[in-house]
Amino acid sequence: MHPLDGHLWKLHRAKQHLDSLYNELVVFLQPGCYQIVDEFDPEGQAIRQVLRRRITFTREPPLFHWGTMIGDYIQNVRSALDHVIFAISYSRNPDEFVDDRTTFFPVFNDPDAFRRPRRKRPPLHEIRGIPPDAKAIVEGLQPYHRGKESAGDPLWLLHEMSNIDKHRNIHLTAWAAHTIALDITQILPGARLHSLNVRPAGMIESGAILAEVDYSCPGGLAPIMQMEKNFLFTIALDEPAEVRGQPLNSVLSYIGGYVEGIVDVLDGFVVRVSNS
Repeated sequence: MHPLDGHLWKLHRAKQHLDSLYNELVVFLQPGCYQIVDEFDPEGQAIRQVLRRRITFTREPPLFHWGTMIGDYIQNVRSALDHVIFAISYSRNPDEFVDDRTTFFPVFNDPDAFRRPRRKRPPLHEIRGIPPDAKAIVEGLQPYHRGKESAGDPLWLLHEMSNIDKHRNIHLTAWAAHTIALDITQILPGARLHSLNVRPAGMIESGAILAEVDYSCPGGLAPIMQMEKNFLFTIALDEPAEVRGQPLNSVLSYIGGYVEGIVDVLDGFVVRVSNS
């Protein structure tokens, strides 16, 4: 192991946290973790009926346990970016950067803020030790290049999640509906469909109604229609808002994979001198 490989080990440790979290998610999301039940209103042999399909979760996510695991993952990923900037700077000018504490990987969603002096230092002081080609890469990756979509940039998501974990609260998870689909494919003779309301995907609580079918059937509750349904539930982050309701594993993999690609490119600028 080279002394300037800290950024690589940070990513390695992040993957360990993510693997552990994924393994726990697989165990948690086993069959039986939720039930879907049908309710009819009113009861009896009324001509008009309302069918409600309702979800009930049999277990809740271990909020603080998973929240701290998510935080450990996010902080290691964020730290990998800062470490690689220091590694580049120190490897090229060890005398200047041996005790430096001002290098880091900047992340901004505003171009003026990116170039503005910070803490009475010159603009871009934190990346002053990296070569022009590396600076161009860092600048080109800034979320502000995405304009109105900058809030969904993986670096900005990482920035936001890191700040939430450090300064506000651990990341909370909850049940989310990834897919809710129910289509009436056939209505049998004598029946009439008045309305079909299907809940949109997103965060969901136990006991929520997934779909509601209002129909008339002179024969009472006999099967009078055929339906195609697709329900898929997962665990999601509560914030940032841009990823709220999205599968937790997808969000974390998206951010981590993006950062791993950045670190891999910038690692090529680290000057490693053999001790032998």
